[in-house]
Amino acid sequence: MNAATARELKLFFRDDAQRIGEFLSLFVKAWASNQDAGLLSRCFRDVHSLKSEAAFLGYTAIAAGAERVEKILAAVRDSGNLAAGEGFSLQVQGLCGEIRRTLESLNAELGEPGSEGASGQRETTEFSSDDFEMAMLQEARYRGECFFRIDAEIAADEPMPFPRLYLLVNNLELCANLIRITPPLDILKQDRDFAVSLYATTAKKAEELRDALEVDGLVALDVTEIPFGHVGQAAGEEAPAADEEAPSALGSPGYAREEERKSVFLYQDELALYAFLAACLNSCPTKDERGKFLARELASALRRQSGTSIAIVMEKAAELANDTAYSLGKMLETKVRMDRDVLVPPSVRDALNTILTHLVRNAVDHGIEKPEKRKNAGKPEWGNVLLEALIKNGNYSIKVTDDGEGIDADKIRAASGPAAAISETRNGVLEILTKPGFSTRKVPSAVSGRGVGLDAVRGLVTGVLGGKLTLKSQPGKGSAFLVSFSDRTVRHPAFPALVGNKVLLAPKVMTERIFPLDREKISGTRKLSYTLEGLAYPIRLPGGQTQPGATGILIRTGGEPFIIAAVSAEKEKLYSLAELVPSVCVLMSWGL
Repeated sequence: MNAATARELKLFFRDDAQRIGEFLSLFVKAWASNQDAGLLSRCFRDVHSLKSEAAFLGYTAIAAGAERVEKILAAVRDSGNLAAGEGFSLQVQGLCGEIRRTLESLNAELGEPGSEGASGQRETTEFSSDDFEMAMLQEARYRGECFFRIDAEIAADEPMPFPRLYLLVNNLELCANLIRITPPLDILKQDRDFAVSLYATTAKKAEELRDALEVDGLVALDVTEIPFGHVGQAAGEEAPAADEEAPSALGSPGYAREEERKSVFLYQDELALYAFLAACLNSCPTKDERGKFLARELASALRRQSGTSIAIVMEKAAELANDTAYSLGKMLETKVRMDRDVLVPPSVRDALNTILTHLVRNAVDHGIEKPEKRKNAGKPEWGNVLLEALIKNGNYSIKVTDDGEGIDADKIRAASGPAAAISETRNGVLEILTKPGFSTRKVPSAVSGRGVGLDAVRGLVTGVLGGKLTLKSQPGKGSAFLVSFSDRTVRHPAFPALVGNKVLLAPKVMTERIFPLDREKISGTRKLSYTLEGLAYPIRLPGGQTQPGATGILIRTGGEPFIIAAVSAEKEKLYSLAELVPSVCVLMSWGL
């Protein structure tokens, strides 16, 4: 695995671990008063995925903690009572502690703003740019380049320090676009202080840039990537701090409004909003070919900004397959077929990441035999797993194939008990395999055996991607799992709200906050406004009045945020674009 891929995987893990840690803390508190089977199932899937990712990346403390929590969750699931999991809260607290410690270390390793990097990198502060520098940075972002700060220092006893510094700058200009030198070279020459910070953009990776800048006489050379979101527009201007985030409630939004700040590029949440709106536009039926073309181009342009190469997801799965085989004492060759240039949106990436984790572990653990057994069956000692991704025109076919022992339908039916009455077809066997809690393993291992994997896969494929999971298997020959879906079937979270006498779906990506509405805070005559935390927002009152106990929904559409007065709002559910588009059109019209 190269350094760039390893960094990308660690970034994904950091985001997943942080989200799961927050969920676990909320789950323990919520379960005592609301023993919801859906929450338990989600918790089980999250902990199982966390264990898999942590084990793959070598975070053994988290993997061990997740295994302990998973055992307790199995007891809770089987009994339906949290009391069955003795020491549950303590184990969850321990796991959350391991997550926090690992994330602190990981942030330092990745050189995130405000942390000390593994190579002693200095703290990255916001870079304030003038108009010319802002234009240079915009062009660099559009070219797909990264923005770096290079901190360099020439040895105090170097006999020719200034020529060394010029050589450093010259080497940088050969492989990057220099944005600024701080302090300027003429001041450096006067002060004879040869510590300098260089700001530049380049398509090269940090390691390549560092290698190109190694010159004699350097005593320090730190290369730090600066996220484009940390670039201010006006030189010397400090951006206002964001409001403190409102506390979240399990299953409800915890958004706080972020103050507007001048920046060169969109924040990630803004990018997600526009990508969602472009997907809605692209899904709208129209007979105008020019409109269809523009909608596709807009969606494509936004995906280039927020999408992830399918290669990252597939190569991670391939590495996991090899790692799992090694841990089980099996010999394995893993191949990947895909178009590396295809980009997938974050929602699809996250779902595929989890789906492939379970399918790959299932293929290696349950499918591929150990070398001696394969040899006795007349097979090569090395097993084979093939990962394929065919993505065209928004249609996805993701396939995991192994040449292992295949699936014994009779054995599956025997282990399923009453489920034996299910159809004799392959899909009937798949129904048994994807039942919550079903496993052919009597004693769970660190790899599998708790009946979570294929259940999680089915839930993601059908519930999140709106797709189909199919299975083909031949005893003694191997198995193939196929996941098929399209951009149009992917489901997005939204909050159903009763607005007036109609149900409106407020997409989560457009919803900043849901809160109890106070009629006393509504003011104005023709144009009504609502005061929320000292800020006045336009408010829409469908039906012309608010009822006691009404709910406020703070919506953003890319323009000025506004509030909707709703009779009530439910917890988030998943919907297809076709279901969301009518509500999105209403919200966009209200935002004009």
